[in-house]
Amino acid sequence: MRYIQKGPEPESLTNFKGLKHKNWKPSYDVLPDEVIKDIINSLLYYQGGLCCYCQVEINQQTSRLIHFHSQQYFKKEELNYENLFLSCSTSEGMPPQYQHCAAHKDEAIIPKFMDDTRCNSYFKYNTLGEVVPVNAYGLRTIKQIQLNMNKLSPSEKTVFNTIEVLNLNASKLKEQRKAIITELAKVLRKVKDKEKIKHAMAVYQKRDKNGRYPRFAGVVLSYLSSL
Repeated sequence: MRYIQKGPEPESLTNFKGLKHKNWKPSYDVLPDEVIKDIINSLLYYQGGLCCYCQVEINQQTSRLIHFHSQQYFKKEELNYENLFLSCSTSEGMPPQYQHCAAHKDEAIIPKFMDDTRCNSYFKYNTLGEVVPVNAYGLRTIKQIQLNMNKLSPSEKTVFNTIEVLNLNASKLKEQRKAIITELAKVLRKVKDKEKIKHAMAVYQKRDKNGRYPRFAGVVLSYLSSL
């Protein structure tokens, strides 16, 4: 997960909400298709073409428009642009252990870490491809975390619970992150040059010509910053 800085909501969404009058109230269920398309396109840009949770690449076809706070429990937020994000959808319909992100979260309530500019400082990634909470004891693996849960602070436990709710350590995600980190580690072992590390970080902080960040950008930046 990484910090997502949004800009203004699409004008078409603002105009739709402006149609409210005493006999009719705008709702998500009657959003016109063109407004939904505008929302998706704007979120694709603000998220840099990455899932808001796991940071895999997404597009119009492989993403799912989600309410961070569910419509069921937070009806008043259903048209709030700050409550709308794009999650990956490729694990939908799979057995629960293989689902991740919005497909696994369902209606669960978790902190909105992607709204926090310090988001990257709460999560760290190891060479196994696992994501774990940054913690005061330097615990680096899921196994170590599970064996020492009583040592975690309340905030560290909250981060760990968020990882579990989203199943961000689903096997496929771990394999993909491990492959990227392993390849990066090989290159950096040969280089051992702080300037090259800074260059690599700059690459993963920039969008390409289509406004997209590299896949798992936050994962790589977190790993590089720990070197």
